[in-house]
Amino acid sequence: MFLSWVLLYAIIILGLFKTGDLTSSAASDRILGNITLHNSDYYADLYQIIWLYTIASTF
Repeated sequence: MFLSWVLLYAIIILGLFKTGDLTSSAASDRILGNITLHNSDYYADLYQIIWLYTIASTF
């Protein structure tokens, strides 16, 4: 259970770093799904982390 929370926070932090903005509300908007097209590499990382999160949450 603890590992799943750690991975959840990792998704959020990685998303903020990927968008390149840790302070503005625009970053939080993009991490909630309104990601611009030039951040398409973010989707690959996001899917990978969600997959790992899904596996970890089953244990």
